[in-house]
Amino acid sequence: MHIGILVLPHHRSSDVAAPMDALSVFRGDSASDPYSFELVGTTAGAIRGTSGVALIPDSTTTGSPPSFDTLLVAGTDDSAEPQTHPGLIEWIATAARSARRIGAMGSSVHLLAHAGLLDGRIVAVHPAAGPGFSQLWPSVNANTMHALVRDGNILTAVGGQAGLDLALELVADDFGVPAAKQLAEQLQTCRHRCGPWRLPACLRVGMRWCIREIQAYVQTNLTADLSVGALAARAGMSDRNFARVFLRETGVTPSQFVRNERVAMAIQLLSQPAYSMVQVAQLCGFAETAALRRSVTARLGVTPRTLKARSIRERR
Repeated sequence: MHIGILVLPHHRSSDVAAPMDALSVFRGDSASDPYSFELVGTTAGAIRGTSGVALIPDSTTTGSPPSFDTLLVAGTDDSAEPQTHPGLIEWIATAARSARRIGAMGSSVHLLAHAGLLDGRIVAVHPAAGPGFSQLWPSVNANTMHALVRDGNILTAVGGQAGLDLALELVADDFGVPAAKQLAEQLQTCRHRCGPWRLPACLRVGMRWCIREIQAYVQTNLTADLSVGALAARAGMSDRNFARVFLRETGVTPSQFVRNERVAMAIQLLSQPAYSMVQVAQLCGFAETAALRRSVTARLGVTPRTLKARSIRERR
């Protein structure tokens, strides 16, 4: 699959290097590389990023765009002013018509909006930039709650891990969630942010709204009754139908999702000295510390006590 990465002056170097490095590591079931890359610039010369590192593009936006499977646009300092790059918006619009997917990192979401690709869409926007973005683009729905959003074939990501988040989402789309989780484990990208090898939370707009609501409810109510029956009643569905739809939409059963969220929160709390084992178990919805111990040990291979002691040592 051929991936084009649009690189502009003052680009964020991590938006270019992170997806290329992550996808270059991935092999899937094939001995050959499933992904190839082409850097596209507005000029043929060196393009310097915010880090000071200059990149030499493989092609430019002065001609007709190649046929990309996926087009990614790196974030820049001046993405809100694309008029400084003659022909850029037209090039993006043309490239998007033939690309299977389009991804924007950080402020480059402005470029997709200028190209007319985001009307009526939901996109990821940094919380600090949300009000200004909504004023500029009232026909686009700015989501400041998720760092990664997929609406149809448009993927948007914000934050320092935007490039990695997009790369994992592409692998999940092309080869399945298990393959993406395996890549996350190989890269060790998510250990400190959200527990062991947990994929970034992605708002997939195509997912049934009630399932997204249930996921949000679980994440903010870990101590509540989160049995399949209780969640199904909240969704207004029968137990059997709810379990079937939840699995189809998310790739995991409701019970697995609840357990994963509780364990992820427990791992975060165990890294903070202020919380005792009993408090962590209570705050995460475990009936007793023994259940906490079993769940964390099954996920990490170490006990909560060992994890907590390790975190205390690292803080000294």
